[in-house]
Amino acid sequence: MNFTPLKTLRRTALTLAASALIITPALAHDIYIWPSYFNINAEKPTHVAVDVTASHTAFRPDFAMASNGVKVTGVDGKALRRFGPYYQGQRRASFDLPVNEAGTYGLFYQREASYFTKYKIGKRDKDKHMRANKVEAAAKLPKGARDIETRSYATTAMSFVTNQAPTTEALAPTNQGFELIAITHPSDYVTNEALQVKALFNGEPVADQTIIIEQEGPQYRKNPEALEIKTNKEGIASFTLSNGGRYLLKTNHEKVATNELADFDVTRIFYAFEVIFE
Repeated sequence: MNFTPLKTLRRTALTLAASALIITPALAHDIYIWPSYFNINAEKPTHVAVDVTASHTAFRPDFAMASNGVKVTGVDGKALRRFGPYYQGQRRASFDLPVNEAGTYGLFYQREASYFTKYKIGKRDKDKHMRANKVEAAAKLPKGARDIETRSYATTAMSFVTNQAPTTEALAPTNQGFELIAITHPSDYVTNEALQVKALFNGEPVADQTIIIEQEGPQYRKNPEALEIKTNKEGIASFTLSNGGRYLLKTNHEKVATNELADFDVTRIFYAFEVIFE
C-alpha cells in the first residue's frame, strides 16, 4: 500500500497550489466531469446524467464549465459527435450521455493552455501577475519588474461510465503530452484491493509524479484525510482505499517549455471515479 496520509484536505490544497498561479476560478478550483452513475447494467438504450463543474470541494459544484471543452468517446474509443443537449447554469453544467451499447464510455473535459506571468516589483518585492504569455507580457511589464516567470496551464478532467461488460478502448493513451492512464479498469475499483494508474509523457513513463486522492464530502468529516502517492520508475502509482464512495484524483505535471510563449508548461489532470464497498 503505497501512500502517505495528509493531515487535512486543506493542506492538500495548499500542496497542489504551491506550483500553480491562483488567478481565475478555472485555475484556483479543481475541475471534474462527473457521471451520476459510473457503472450501469442496461440492456436497452438509456442515458446517464453528467455534471461538469469547477469546485474547491470534491463533487460540490461551484462554477459551470462551457461545452466546448467536453469530449465523449464511445465504447470503440472514437469520439461521439453528439452527446445530448448541454445546459450551463451558474454553478453547474450538465448533459445526458446516451448509452446505447455495452462497454466503457470515456468522459473528458479539456481546457487548452492559458498563459500567466508572475513577477516582483518595488522595494518590498511585491508579487504581481497578469494573464499573458511571455511575448505579450514583455510589452506590458512595468519598469523594474524582476523574477519574471511565465507558465502555461492546460487541464484535462476525465471519468468513465461502463455499461454491463467493461472494455478498454476508451482508456487507451494518445501518447501525446502528459497523460494519466487507468491500469486497473475503473469498473473494477473495490475497497481494500490494489488499484493502479500510470503517468505518461509522450508515451513514456513519468517517475516520481505526485498524485493526490481525496474522497467526496470532506465537510462532513471532522478530520478528512487525503492520500499522497508517487509513481515508480515505470510511471505506476499503486494504492488501496478502505472506504467506498466517490473520489477525485488530481496531479500537476510541470516541464520546461520548448517555445517562446512560456518558461514552463503545466498540465493539470483530474480523474473522478467511484470505489464500491466489498
